[in-house]
Amino acid sequence: MLAGLFGLGAALVTLSSVRLAIESRLEELRVQKLVGGTDAFVRRPFLYLGIIYGVGGGVLAAVLNAAALLALEGPLGTLLQGYGQDLELTGLDHIFAGVLLGIGALLGVCGAMVASRQRLRGLEPV
Repeated sequence: MLAGLFGLGAALVTLSSVRLAIESRLEELRVQKLVGGTDAFVRRPFLYLGIIYGVGGGVLAAVLNAAALLALEGPLGTLLQGYGQDLELTGLDHIFAGVLLGIGALLGVCGAMVASRQRLRGLEPV
């Protein structure tokens, strides 16, 4: 449930960031539409921006996960030694890191697609 909430938050942050990027380039987008650019052509750079934001968020999540494991390893090891057990924490494996980056990219694309559809729907050259 917590991962779902964080995923929704990441998509919403990407949505607002892409919407801001669209607003800053609105005149350029109108010119592209005026010379015959399709909606997919106009939307594509913002989808790439969403992928970059999503992968960046995935990398940040992996770094924070590794930092949390490092911070908890010492105190947990000491606690478990008091009970006569050993602690063996494993970091991120390659599959989990790849899935984390893939989900981040997917959430970024989803946020960018929603933002670009909302804003570019009524965009007509003036």
